[in-house]
Amino acid sequence: MKNTILVLLLCTVAFPTLAAKKMTRTRTSKETQVKVSDDAKVETPTKPDDEEEEEKEEPRSSTQGRYADHNNYFSIGPVTSEFGSGVTLGYAFKVAPRLKLGVHISSVQGGRLTEGGTVSTGQYYKENYYHKATMSALSLSFYPREEGVSRWGPFLRAQVGYANVQSTSTWERYDQDPGFFTFGDGKRKLEEKSYERTWGTIYSRLGLYYQFAWNFGEGARVGHVLEMGAGVNSLANVESITYIKPNAQMVTDRPAWASAYAEIHYSIAF
Repeated sequence: MKNTILVLLLCTVAFPTLAAKKMTRTRTSKETQVKVSDDAKVETPTKPDDEEEEEKEEPRSSTQGRYADHNNYFSIGPVTSEFGSGVTLGYAFKVAPRLKLGVHISSVQGGRLTEGGTVSTGQYYKENYYHKATMSALSLSFYPREEGVSRWGPFLRAQVGYANVQSTSTWERYDQDPGFFTFGDGKRKLEEKSYERTWGTIYSRLGLYYQFAWNFGEGARVGHVLEMGAGVNSLANVESITYIKPNAQMVTDRPAWASAYAEIHYSIAF
């Protein structure tokens, strides 16, 4: 009887303990499974906002990237006007797709020859007025079209500079050659005088041009440009040479203060 009671007591004490241990193991197993499941989850990487913005393609204009980036232009060409004709050398730098800033140096010369009078009275004259000038100017060229510096099309150019001028005026007086045998036009030179003057002046030019451009495609190393234009050339100061001929006639020689001009330039661009 005592043995039976002892067995019942042991069962009563041991059963709750085993049950509690079993429940603890089950709960621990479930927590472990949940933890492993959570650890097994892979987070999908997300790109930073900065990278997404970099990947977005920037909007491009219709001409962006279509033309070579030529910034330096060296030019040479003839120029002519009532003031004189000569050659111009220039350098220009592209400061913007529609603007060029340049320096131009020109060497020009001009003048006129007139003659007339009465040979029999010894009052026949030949008069020659001549001047030569070295002209230096800054220029600004504006192209109305987008990327106009690199394209065919019109543009405006304004120039302001300084000219150093040397003027010479000469007259010669003739009469009839009295010789029996004469050569040439039958006139004999009696007198000759020359007058000289050196002076300087500020000058300006404003012209409308058109250019033809080659080899300005994207990646091109050297470009070629042909410019043709015309406009108005004006001098701020004009010096005169005044003299009196033997017949008491007063003569004044001077260049025009304003005149039309035209020029052609060939440029090589880098």
